[in-house]
Amino acid sequence: MKKTYTSRSLILLMEIIISFTFFALSSAICIQLFVKAYTISQTSQALDYAVTQVSSIADLLSENSNVSEALSPYYETLVQEKENYMIYFDEEHNLCDKEDYYYRVLIREDQKQEGLFTIVFTREDSVSPLYEVTVSTNPLTM
Repeated sequence: MKKTYTSRSLILLMEIIISFTFFALSSAICIQLFVKAYTISQTSQALDYAVTQVSSIADLLSENSNVSEALSPYYETLVQEKENYMIYFDEEHNLCDKEDYYYRVLIREDQKQEGLFTIVFTREDSVSPLYEVTVSTNPLTM
């Protein structure tokens, strides 16, 4: 009689171990899915912000091809670096100085064609731009 009792205990123990293993694997998969969803959410928020800022800058430049005159009233931290203009934002999407930036907008005028601007929105830790657009102040040149 002791042997059947021991055998039933071993089966119950094995069942508990298998259930625990299944639960642990399921938890690991769920955690990975939540992390991936969070990463996608953060990326899409950054892309949405980039599109909004670049579109706003493109609209302002379409009204006035002088970058400094068009953008200075709205972007107080507009900085000219050689032929390019830069606008810096921190992680909370607030305007900031070059030393504290997380996002950067580069505005470059085409040297060959007047009134043609390339606007590039990048993140500090990224090599490739989040969003880039070319805009013309003269509708006939595009």
